[in-house]
Formats: sequence, structure tokens, C-alpha cells
Amino acid sequence: ASCSPSPTTTQPISTPAAVDTAGSAIATALPTALTQEGVTLTMLSVRYGESGTGITLQIQVDPRWQFSADRTPPQQALPRDPVLSDEAGNVYAPRSSSGGLPTLDPATGGVKYEYNIAFDPVSPQAQILTLQVVVELSEIPANQPLTLTTLGHQLGETWDFNQEMALFSMPIEIKSAHLATLDDYLLNGTPRPLPMLEFTTDIVEQNGLRLSCLRMTPDTYATLEESGYNDCKADEKQIVSSVALSPDANETGSLQFNVTGNLILIEPFRLSWPVTGK
Repeated sequence: ASCSPSPTTTQPISTPAAVDTAGSAIATALPTALTQEGVTLTMLSVRYGESGTGITLQIQVDPRWQFSADRTPPQQALPRDPVLSDEAGNVYAPRSSSGGLPTLDPATGGVKYEYNIAFDPVSPQAQILTLQVVVELSEIPANQPLTLTTLGHQLGETWDFNQEMALFSMPIEIKSAHLATLDDYLLNGTPRPLPMLEFTTDIVEQNGLRLSCLRMTPDTYATLEESGYNDCKADEKQIVSSVALSPDANETGSLQFNVTGNLILIEPFRLSWPVTGK
């Protein structure tokens, strides 16, 4: 599975995505907010309509995470894998979702976000609904940069690296580097293969959190600005973080990368409420 990049749909919106709310009913009883690991999920509104069900959530991140409302790319608390079901076992498929930019939360000194998720219409017989989401925290900076050199290494070569660092106090170890080629990059429509580094890191879990993605952002001299290729892919055990380099990166000696990562709260949030106001 590929780690999701920072979302591009970050314009603030006020109505649930892809749901016509004209004439829709608004839920009058909403569940109590839930908090885990300094992240609080609150259901702000539910709208029931013939075309679909729209749910608006607020996710608040405590100051201990040191999230900033001004960081670029934005740090986000992303609701993943949403599941809406009722007491009879019916599951309503998600159609779309969108979210807002982080804003300062004056009450806590942290940040907060609003997200809108659209689902299929719920059954007229439904009496209790349950929403389950997993929250992923993105763009968390590591406690130190990553430094290495590609001098003396050839394309196709893999070498042990074993650099330790921490992501929000979670110890991680970047185990190896592989010098590969990015073949499908186009410069002004012309294929231009680029050297590419691939870093391998074991997925770790600690204190209810799981590492889900690592990204390496190099200094400008080490990357081809027109490319900007930066990706991570994960399986059950490892993450492979890829970043394209400039054609002469092998000759620059020491390369330095800023490291950011994503952490998933392992325990899903589950909110249940009676279907009232429908």
C-alpha cells in the first residue's frame, strides 16, 4: 500500500461533501466526544437526505504534539477508513470526504480541523448508527536530519545504513539505502531518468501508535527541483521511502534530508448515536 501524500483538498468547506442537504433532516442527538493519545474526535453534525448522509467531524490535537497551524505542507489529523453501520448490520459505503486547513484551538492551545464525510443514504428502519474511523497524524518532524553520501555507491546497489532517530519519542531506525533510477520522469515532455534513493525502515508500534509513513526532503542542491518526486510505500512490516536526486547528486558528497513521518492511532474511534430528527 502506498502512503497517502498530504491532501490537496484543504480548502475549508461548510457542508458535507457530495450530499445535497436541501430539505435534509439534521440529527438532534449526537455522541459524546472521544479522546485518545491527545487527539479528540467530536461529531459536529449529521444530515440525513435521500441522496446520502453527511457527517461533519472535528479533530482536535493537543499541544503536546506541537502541531502548527502555519506549517507547509500542513500537519493534519486525517480520518482514515471510515465505516458507517447500523444496529442491523447494514454498512453504508463512503462516497467522498474533504477537510479543512488546521486552525488554532484557543481553548487548548493546540490545533483543530473539520472534516466532512459523505455516505450512502441510511435505511429508513435504522435506529442506531455507529461511525468508526482511524486517525492518522501527518508531517511529524523527526528529532534530527538524515545525512549520508552516495559517493562510492553504484546504481542498483543497496547498503546497510542503520541510522537511529525518533518521531514524537517513538524510536525508529532507517536500516538501508538503495540507489535506483526514476525512469518515468519527464522534463518538458522528454524522458529524463534520474537517480533515486530508496530508504527502508521497519514499521514500529509504541504506546498505541504505529509508524505508517516516512518522507525524506532533501536540500535543494541534492534534488532536481522540477521533479519533486517524494513517496513512501508500506507493507505489513516495512516502509520504503523514495526521493529523486539531481543528476549530479553522486558528486556532491554529503547529502542531508529532513525527515517527517505519519503515525496512526491503532485503536479506531467509534461513535454511536440514535437516529433522531430523521
